[in-house]
Amino acid sequence: MAEAGSDGAATAELPARPTRRLRYRLSETDREAIVAGFLAGESKLALSRKWQVSAYSIRLILIEAGVAQAGLNLSERQVEEICRLYRAGVSVLEISRRTGVPDSTARMVLVERKVEAPKPGRRAPR
Repeated sequence: MAEAGSDGAATAELPARPTRRLRYRLSETDREAIVAGFLAGESKLALSRKWQVSAYSIRLILIEAGVAQAGLNLSERQVEEICRLYRAGVSVLEISRRTGVPDSTARMVLVERKVEAPKPGRRAPR
């Protein structure tokens, strides 16, 4: 319904703006689907595009669910691969090359997961 403005011209009523609050835009089922997708190997960026929310929002959902570390943008599959390679004697730099993850991030994963360094002499061939 049009109303008269202060200058006497008709103004249209604006439609209600969609809510920006994440908790109102995504149901619990949606959140569970996001977590399941991340655990299945989908990246945070892919999930953000799929659900039309920011990558930061995806990160918050994953942190709240207890499946992602605050500073890491890696899937559980990537974290497990980093740990597996390191235990096999692969150097952090080589892990970085093989996985495409920065060496500083790979080191952070190893520290957070408390992965012990391989015994001397057990290094994998280059």
